[in-house]
Amino acid sequence: MSRSVRQGVAFDLADAAAIRAVSGDRLPLGVKQVMTTELSDILKKALSLPSEARAALARSLLKSLEEHPPDQGMEAAWSEEIKRRIEEVDSGKVQLIPYEEVRRRLIARRQPHA
Repeated sequence: MSRSVRQGVAFDLADAAAIRAVSGDRLPLGVKQVMTTELSDILKKALSLPSEARAALARSLLKSLEEHPPDQGMEAAWSEEIKRRIEEVDSGKVQLIPYEEVRRRLIARRQPHA
């Protein structure tokens, strides 16, 4: 596995952690599910728009992020977390699980127990 792929995995993990942090692990499960459902619905609607409208929406969303730049302390903390995770993977301290295996496990969890 190349270094860039490892970094991509680390960034994906960091993104997932950031989403959990923003959505708040403090929220009750039902609230999280509603938020996830709402976001999914918004995404489906956005993807069904004509390309010009999607581009305008993307510009608006990006502009909103620029208007509220991230906290530099948070950025530094995430950079350190990403670096730590990459080092754990590179050193062999943690093992990555292939997508196919993760998917298989998730599907198995959703199966009704007989």
